[in-house]
Amino acid sequence: MFWFFLAGKKKAGLLYGAIVMLICAVLLLGVGISYLKGDANTIDINDPDCDFSDIGNRTHVVGDIDRSWGVCVVETGDNGKVNYYAVPQFDSNKHPSEFVNVVVFRAEKNDEVTLDSITDDTIDWFCNRSKAPTEKVHIDGYAQKMSDDMYEAAVKYLVSCDFTREESEEMLVPYYLVNNASAKPFLLIFGVVLAVGGTVLLIVWIKKRKDIVDDDRPKVWNTIE
Repeated sequence: MFWFFLAGKKKAGLLYGAIVMLICAVLLLGVGISYLKGDANTIDINDPDCDFSDIGNRTHVVGDIDRSWGVCVVETGDNGKVNYYAVPQFDSNKHPSEFVNVVVFRAEKNDEVTLDSITDDTIDWFCNRSKAPTEKVHIDGYAQKMSDDMYEAAVKYLVSCDFTREESEEMLVPYYLVNNASAKPFLLIFGVVLAVGGTVLLIVWIKKRKDIVDDDRPKVWNTIE
């Protein structure tokens, strides 16, 4: 849009700017609305009747993560390394003897020390060497679908924990949890702002285009003798 303005094509800049803003608005509002839909099926992972397999794309998940089986996926990028932890759901909250489901949680940097401690305590508890973990990491966010690479890495991790591949794929929830509840209002507000801004630009472009058309019409002069 700005290149058109620099080139002196202000009307084209208005049109393309409006189109870009409206497209971005649709994308942001689409994701924001999907979060609102996820709120209708909120899952509390601390509910005794909770079933991790009910977690789907954009499902709103809340609660405290107090179980961990360690880092199952490591993601590296421009912002550094991000660790994803395997959160197991056991057959019992008092005397666990087997895994029922496993969901992956994207850890924030400031939560990794706590999650590492929870991992040690969870393994000791599962092996009947100590009491259940007492430390917790709060989660309030929306589940996101794993990429194929992430899913494969998580499956391989479970296989390394002496599960068969079939067992690993059956247990693993193909969505990961992330603390991103704050993203919903941002997406909705910014989406609305872009929608309004794009609409204003489009109206201005239509008005300018109409003015040009009116100016280009042939003028008829009547002569009265």
